[in-house]
Amino acid sequence: MVRIDNESPSFTFSKKAIETNKEQQNNTPISVFGDKNNNGIIDSEDFSKEELEKLGKTRAFGFFENFKWSENISKIFSALLNNSDNGENSEGTISEVQQRGFYEQHIQYDKRSKTLKIASKTPSKTPKMDNFFGYKEFDYDEKGRIQKIRNFNSNSPRYYKDGKVYSIGATNADTYIRSLGFDVRKGSPEQEASVNKLFTDNEDFFMDKTNYVYDENGNIKEIIESRTLSAQVDGTGKIKGRKEKITKADGTTAEIEYDRENNIIAKNKVIYDTGSKSLKETYDRNGTLLYKTKIEKNEEGEDGNFVKTAIREFSNGNIYKEEDSNKDGPKAELMDANGKILEKYEIKRIAGMYYRIFPDGHKERYNALIDN
Repeated sequence: MVRIDNESPSFTFSKKAIETNKEQQNNTPISVFGDKNNNGIIDSEDFSKEELEKLGKTRAFGFFENFKWSENISKIFSALLNNSDNGENSEGTISEVQQRGFYEQHIQYDKRSKTLKIASKTPSKTPKMDNFFGYKEFDYDEKGRIQKIRNFNSNSPRYYKDGKVYSIGATNADTYIRSLGFDVRKGSPEQEASVNKLFTDNEDFFMDKTNYVYDENGNIKEIIESRTLSAQVDGTGKIKGRKEKITKADGTTAEIEYDRENNIIAKNKVIYDTGSKSLKETYDRNGTLLYKTKIEKNEEGEDGNFVKTAIREFSNGNIYKEEDSNKDGPKAELMDANGKILEKYEIKRIAGMYYRIFPDGHKERYNALIDN
């Protein structure tokens, strides 16, 4: 990897490269990218109008804008738009690390697969805190057109399955990102294999994905997002999104989620009564009820003590109940259809982290409360 010093001057290679516009053997001009205005920063003045249009289609310029120019970033731009990297071979990986405020931005471009990978890391001398996060991946075709973007959802991604909360967690996210070729691996091969399987089996829950579809002229005709909407791009470039939420005259609402193939994966029906209760019903694409979520109490108690009680009823009969109080903290129980307690714990914040504390004193990291 090449690490860039914050005080480094502009690279002299860029001036020389701009003055000599190379040509491929078929006499097609090759754009050579560098610091045209000599300020050391990547900005729009470093590119021609045609180059900016091409870069806009890669979705790369918006990310790299205001980064420091480096030889490797110049090579990445060249590899994306020229299908070359200033004359080097088409195999291997171009790597770069730049300091961005309090964190590092790690960048890799795989020339063989035409994949741009980006991950963030906050440097720390404490191994447990020296974790990668915020992973993004851009896939391109042979013409440099963006095909797919995968974006790791870093906001404590989670999902519910049979009454239990599943979350990737900071440690597993770090293990997964390192396995993609970033920095030194910290976990054992067994741990890495287990985490990679977790990601592979549940990618739809942890990764936001955007696919781009082109017409015969190479223009984007459709953008399909895995989580929220599928959008059409009209002739003016404006996005026409479909409805995600429908509100009926009686006050009920329906929220619809779609997969990247445009199929409905869940319908959330939300009903509010005149009291403090609310009810949300979640269905799969076939209309089968998955679970119901109810807020039974949401009020201020004695001495200003805030009290909230939420219940989630699963189709398999399991019931998850969580009582949240700003006086005592959340308490949760998971019961089966016969009322047998499967899990019981309190949720405590310790040193900025949330933990589940079980009756026997055992504790484990906890990433999410019930999301109502």
